[in-house]
Amino acid sequence: MSDPLRRVTGEGSPSPLPDPDGDAATHGGKRDTRVAIEAALLPAVFESPALAVIALDRQGLVTALTPPAERLLGYVESELVGEPLHERLHHHRADGSPLTRRDCPVVAALEGARPAWGDGDVLVRKDGSLLVVDWAFAPVVLARTLTGGVLTFHDPRDRTDRASREGGRLAAAEAANLRLTLLADVSRSLASATTGLSEALGAIARRVVPALADWAAVDLLDERDGHARRVALVHRDPDADPERLARLGQLPPLAPEARDPLAQVLRGAPLQHVQDAAVLDEEGAGVAGAAWSQRTALVRALGAVEAIVAPLRARGRVLGALTLVRTDPARPFQPEDVAFAADLGERAATAVDTTRLLEGEQRRAEQMQRALLPELPGRIGELELHGLYQPAGDRAQVGGDWYDAFPLPDDGVALVLGDVAGHDLHAATRMGAIRHKLRALAADRLDRPSAVLARLDRVLQRFAPSDVATLVLAHLRPGGDGWGVEWSCAGHPPPLLLVPGAAPRLLDVEADLPLGVADLPRHDVHDALPAGATVVFYSDGLVEHPGESLADGLQRLVAAGAGLEDASLPQLCRDLLERVRPAGNDDVAVLAVRPGAAGTGARAAGGGDLVRVRLLGVPLRLRAEHLRCTEALLRELALVRIGARHETSATLPQRLLGLAAELQSTYAPLLTQPVADLDAATAAGCEHCDVTYRVPAGAADFARRALGALEEADEFCRAERHLLTLPAPPGVVAYRRWLVGEFVHQVSGGEPRPWRPPEPQQPAAATVGRAGADGRAPAGGGPVAPEGAGWSAVGEPLRLDPEPGAAAAARRHVRRLLRDAGAGEVEEAAELGVSELVTNAVLHARTPASVTVRTAPSGAVRVEVADASAAAVQERRFGPEAATGRGLRLVASISTAWGVDPLPAAAGPGKVVWFEPSADTTAAAAAGDAGQWGAQDWAAGLL
Repeated sequence: MSDPLRRVTGEGSPSPLPDPDGDAATHGGKRDTRVAIEAALLPAVFESPALAVIALDRQGLVTALTPPAERLLGYVESELVGEPLHERLHHHRADGSPLTRRDCPVVAALEGARPAWGDGDVLVRKDGSLLVVDWAFAPVVLARTLTGGVLTFHDPRDRTDRASREGGRLAAAEAANLRLTLLADVSRSLASATTGLSEALGAIARRVVPALADWAAVDLLDERDGHARRVALVHRDPDADPERLARLGQLPPLAPEARDPLAQVLRGAPLQHVQDAAVLDEEGAGVAGAAWSQRTALVRALGAVEAIVAPLRARGRVLGALTLVRTDPARPFQPEDVAFAADLGERAATAVDTTRLLEGEQRRAEQMQRALLPELPGRIGELELHGLYQPAGDRAQVGGDWYDAFPLPDDGVALVLGDVAGHDLHAATRMGAIRHKLRALAADRLDRPSAVLARLDRVLQRFAPSDVATLVLAHLRPGGDGWGVEWSCAGHPPPLLLVPGAAPRLLDVEADLPLGVADLPRHDVHDALPAGATVVFYSDGLVEHPGESLADGLQRLVAAGAGLEDASLPQLCRDLLERVRPAGNDDVAVLAVRPGAAGTGARAAGGGDLVRVRLLGVPLRLRAEHLRCTEALLRELALVRIGARHETSATLPQRLLGLAAELQSTYAPLLTQPVADLDAATAAGCEHCDVTYRVPAGAADFARRALGALEEADEFCRAERHLLTLPAPPGVVAYRRWLVGEFVHQVSGGEPRPWRPPEPQQPAAATVGRAGADGRAPAGGGPVAPEGAGWSAVGEPLRLDPEPGAAAAARRHVRRLLRDAGAGEVEEAAELGVSELVTNAVLHARTPASVTVRTAPSGAVRVEVADASAAAVQERRFGPEAATGRGLRLVASISTAWGVDPLPAAAGPGKVVWFEPSADTTAAAAAGDAGQWGAQDWAAGLL
């Protein structure tokens, strides 16, 4: 076997030393590893007060001394650090004759990177006298590279067993070398870990086993719930792998009474050095439980006679624990090993803490980036599309890449893929600003892509002269025989075209300058898309690699597109990233689009032929106020969504903003002209305006959902008191209800009904029997019929005591009366509503109640629940996880009308809660689903 070390001389950079076992993994390029021995490590390595130690670098210069060495030589450390050992201390023989550097055994051992020892040699003290010493030298090797050496010596006059002490000194030097090497290797592994925190901690365990322990485990505490998770378990015996792997993952929760060393360390105790094997056994601990049983089972399976449990503590918080275990009683841990384990735990904790901080910053940066991107619908008319964003992988930075897609007024669709220069917060915020400017310019008038980019360029050069961005803007439009595409490119890579049965190719581009560089003419390119074609837009982060030309990256992209022309768009985007393998030093945005059958446009998106809706007397002041309320709500809920990290949840902010994108993609082309007419009338100072819309028949359901969404948004604003946005005022609520009602009414074939300001409702008088001394309602007396409506009671009122069976009795009573009256179509809604109202009376009024059913000549049905409580009825504020509080909202959602009327003064305190059940419970539920806490869209805002 060859010498495992390579001689290092002079000032040249050393080469990595060959591995005696033939491991070629480290035989790569050269690297500079000239590292002086850290003096701070010596106290943890050499604890013997009688051992004199001098640390050297690879040139033989002194880097550190221990106190015993200072006492023997008469020097203090600062007088020798940086001085050559030979010239200052070892330049004479025992007989007093000079000793040249060439003949010095210490220098020869250092240059040869080999251990050496001797006796009877002399060192020169500070006062010039000669000190006879026995000495041992060991080279210090980090990553198989010589970095220096350690010289230990002592005065032989006080030795008792010279041979054993020589062996001890050599063993101490070799152990010190081992610990130094382990610390350096661990630090390097933690600093260079690229595959994740768990893999880095596993590398630590693999380095300390078997050199320092027979097996080792690393446990981390979860940041969110505090539960421990075993991320590494390494044993010196490879045959123990199945046992080891089966014990990784989540650990059972710690019992409050657990006193075992690991539990104590995870709760904040200092390092635990367990020298009593009984403590490692269940009987010795005196506690039981799943967590302790699992740990004792592990100890019994792998063996243990001694253990060190070191905390992973950083910034005053315990992040986990490192457990080192020995199974051989003849090989106990030394004090130096305990100090080493503590140091190792601190280094690992620092790495864990730093990694978690960086991961948190990266999550927040990516979250902000994704929040700035548009919420892309799956389809715009007959155009299928999918967007993908991947942040840069090597740093927690936001970027300036974005994609966008939105309808044009002429049934076309605008597609955008852009990249703002920079990888910081400024680039991300400028990206958002440029994206919105481009949308405004593209929707302002129908124009060619080059003209839109030219206008955007002039805007940027005037108001943001430091902004530079590359961009491709394409317009896709259906024609008689297929789809046509027209695009303009501002310094951006060309789109990729995938066609079934044809080889992938890049679209031709007329490469113009990026935006923000110079106001020069821009060009358009036209092309017809073959049937089934897919166009892929992408940012340069997908194709650019360090040290490679852009042409090479584009060729790799074209090759990667082969065979993907028929894949689903989400799968296509994922496969492209997998095949191209971006370098990871830049963020990547991809937008894939695939047109369907041409000629249907936005009409097909809405679901059939367009229906005329004529709005008469639109109150422009209320419309403007409604727009302000809705826009303020959307802005604030967007911030709520970002702060709460609701990227994929179904909460109100996320769904409201998501369906706003649905409105934009499906109905925006149909709203452009009516909205322009309303805005023009407002600018002219008009109070009212007539306007005509043409919408698909499906707009009625959309309008219902919009109304329910906005009213639930009002409730959200009432419940979340920290929001700045206030619920819509009554006038705005009345306006949007009329607005949605007209869309539903006219799409269903009804005639237009002009806007009428709402008139305040007069409460109907009602009375209820007062409770007698026995707590029951009198037999006579019940709610009186509403005045002026022709209502007549069906059967006799039902008297109910405030007891659990009241709701069921009320349902049976209402069902029987409605069937007798031939009103079975509202039976379901009536039973559900009376059950809610009677339950409220039992829980809150706690007085006898009565239930009355009435009918009107028109066939309408009214159900009344009266009680003798003066407590006001109000809608409860409830959050997304609340199990109660939705009763009145449920009643409202299944009714055509409902209300609360006070009893006449002569009848005493009390109230009547009434509702008129709807036969169309499906439509009612769509307008206000009581089981959901969400909103659908802001259609009424644009209308």
